[in-house]
Amino acid sequence: MAPLAAAIPFLVANAATISAVATVAGAAVTAAGTIAASRSQAEAAEAAALGEQQAADFEANQLTAAGQREALQLRRNKQLALSTLQTRGAASGFAPDPTLAGDIEEFGTFQEQLALHGGISQAEARRFSGRTASGAASRRAGAIRAGIVPGAVGTILGGVGTAGARFAKLRTPRARTQ
Repeated sequence: MAPLAAAIPFLVANAATISAVATVAGAAVTAAGTIAASRSQAEAAEAAALGEQQAADFEANQLTAAGQREALQLRRNKQLALSTLQTRGAASGFAPDPTLAGDIEEFGTFQEQLALHGGISQAEARRFSGRTASGAASRRAGAIRAGIVPGAVGTILGGVGTAGARFAKLRTPRARTQ
């Protein structure tokens, strides 16, 4: 109990200094918390950007594959039409009209290419939208990271200013009234 009793006059005599130090320490702790929270926000934004880009790539690959499947189905249809033309011509005893066979070949090939192009263009559009969303998330992460240090410095300077004002009030001698 004796050491505590001896410490009380010291604490009372230095209350202004202790208050100022505590205010600055509190500001430093707040700044450290701000930095940690900002870093985790930036990391979350970067993870979201990566996830969006990966999802866009996956969907784009699916769209390309769908276009390829459609083109293969159209090729089968074209070959079936040409085979049917030849079979019917042979069954009737006449040779199939080469103009008609050429038209079927040309139109079928056009449909195949159109299906491939459709799948590829949809895939590219999805990749572009993924890059756009990913870029926005990356910019958000960069803005968060850019604000970390100024925010922490502002918190610390605010704490120092508050501590200085408290310390000055307690140290300034008051005018005595008589």
